[in-house]
Amino acid sequence: MNSQRLFLAIKLPKTLQERLINYQTKFLVYPIFRLVPSDNLHLTFIFLGDVKSDKISFIEKIIQEVKQMFTESVITIHLQDITYGPHQKSPRLVWAKGTASSSLFHLRQQIVSRLLSQGIYVSDASNEWLPHVTIARVRNHSLFSLPPASTIEQKLVFDFSVFDIWLMESFLSPRGSYYKDQEKFTIYEK
Repeated sequence: MNSQRLFLAIKLPKTLQERLINYQTKFLVYPIFRLVPSDNLHLTFIFLGDVKSDKISFIEKIIQEVKQMFTESVITIHLQDITYGPHQKSPRLVWAKGTASSSLFHLRQQIVSRLLSQGIYVSDASNEWLPHVTIARVRNHSLFSLPPASTIEQKLVFDFSVFDIWLMESFLSPRGSYYKDQEKFTIYEK
């Protein structure tokens, strides 16, 4: 049976995408960085990994059910900083990290719980999820030197509301990942 590499994502407002692209061109000019293209910038909500094709309809059904029951306040995300991640001493990426409203964490928890109860593996099921947007990946440290954190760190103050969650497919290639939209789930009408 075929499988697809899937994740749930939150797409970024155009103004945030533009700010992140502007940041990339100003601060990430070193060869050690592989920049994330503007159309690939997103916030990963839940990474599902390789999912057998026959499980996709279950995932879609679970999201539909949870969104129907979800009555909490508007979901917001507050991005605060651009820095190395996930570990400062041996970073793998440059990311814009932040916080989210408790309603987003609750929505995530409900979806993850339902997926797990149906035997659908969720690779990032822990409650330690950190909302972030990957801006660049760090190439092999032995080939290039890593610029000091002080040259790439920036304060980023950007708040946005979440209206939709997307089921997306990830394709891996030597040049990096690229993504294809599978389905849009509207949580709140604009």
